[in-house]
Amino acid sequence: MIKSPDYKIETAKDGSPTLVIEEGGRTVALHSKINPLKEPETAGYSPDPGKYDLLIVLGCGLGYSLLKHKGTLSEFRQIIVIDILPGIENEIGKNPYTSFITESGNIRFFTGIPLAAFERLLGGEIDLDRFRGIQVLEHLQSFRIFPDYYNGVRSVIKRLIDKKAGDRATI
Repeated sequence: MIKSPDYKIETAKDGSPTLVIEEGGRTVALHSKINPLKEPETAGYSPDPGKYDLLIVLGCGLGYSLLKHKGTLSEFRQIIVIDILPGIENEIGKNPYTSFITESGNIRFFTGIPLAAFERLLGGEIDLDRFRGIQVLEHLQSFRIFPDYYNGVRSVIKRLIDKKAGDRATI
């Protein structure tokens, strides 16, 4: 079982909030300690609400990676944000740069959820009859720090989509 890590919010050199994970007596920065606002420049993905109407975000931290997509997030029918950090949506809501994420009416957060619970939780959220397409975005730094957790969630999502597509084809 993967334990939810402890984390704290610190102030980066540029004055913006940054997130630090405390695990096993060591600390690891999830965002830059100098300028986390530059994180969107390194995100290699682009959400496409014209093609997909369900967006699943695996790993979010304080949400900096979604900054450059602020204008397009509201175009998705639904967004599911999955993060290993319990209650991180509260910290996103306090962050003046990323609070827009929590203010959107189309976003659901699943934070600090044990891996074993995702099959049941996401089963009702991923409905192939309701959504024309599903896009999954991965926060690279979250995957680097917590590979077992996010690879496990990715496997659950793939398994659910495969099963639902198979069931749909049978009908």
